[in-house]
Amino acid sequence: MKGYAQLDPGRGRATGAILAPLAGFGIGALIGAAAHTKNTTTFAGQTMTTSTPKGLAIGSITGLAVGGVVSLVLLTRSKGFYLDAGSPVEMTLQKPLFLEQSRVAGAVKESAQSGVSIQPIAPRPLPPNDAGTCYTPGTPGTPEVDIPGIPPNDTSPGTPPTHIPGIPATPPTPHPCP
Repeated sequence: MKGYAQLDPGRGRATGAILAPLAGFGIGALIGAAAHTKNTTTFAGQTMTTSTPKGLAIGSITGLAVGGVVSLVLLTRSKGFYLDAGSPVEMTLQKPLFLEQSRVAGAVKESAQSGVSIQPIAPRPLPPNDAGTCYTPGTPGTPEVDIPGIPPNDTSPGTPPTHIPGIPATPPTPHPCP
């Protein structure tokens, strides 16, 4: 059964695993809002009290973390599993299996008359082993540059203009990811 059986947490556990972090976040936010801190300052003889979001933030993050742990417990404690249709299964019985001879003979006779269609066993599709496409970065290239020369004067013969050709950009190179 290895490779064919998969854990089936069931719809209730899967729904609980999704809702647990959200519920934890909400409950934590409510507790944090109730226990929020207040800053009291006195300015020009007036006492001003302002709320800070510190308690709300701490409660929300703590509730989200607790909900995440509950979610993981719900998903990893599953005892159920399912098999795809056509999966080969081998079983060893702990006790002998007794069948009524008349029923077995009837089933054999019926299958000989009508024929038995053999169910083809479809191999389980494997997840793609494609890690995707990675890219080796290209180069941005450089522009052409024209540097004007210095005209001659009485004390200098001057310099000619200079042209520096640009280097064209190269595109990224795709390759399979390792």
